[in-house]
Amino acid sequence: MTKRLYESCIFEKYQDELGFHISPYTLQHTFAAHLARKGMHLSSIQQLLGYVSLQQSQMYARLTIMRERKLMMNI
Repeated sequence: MTKRLYESCIFEKYQDELGFHISPYTLQHTFAAHLARKGMHLSSIQQLLGYVSLQQSQMYARLTIMRERKLMMNI
């Protein structure tokens, strides 16, 4: 059994139990977005996720800015 097939089986099992779709990308994205919201520097997120360029990590900065704007509008 390949690593990808094993991961697929694990995620399918938990999707059924949770009742919503989950994937390795979903977990990675959620983890990185959480780190960005907590103030971790983008270059550190880049290293943790194994991204080659900083551009790949910049979407988390945009998500953080968008979230802050939304919070400010609710004040």
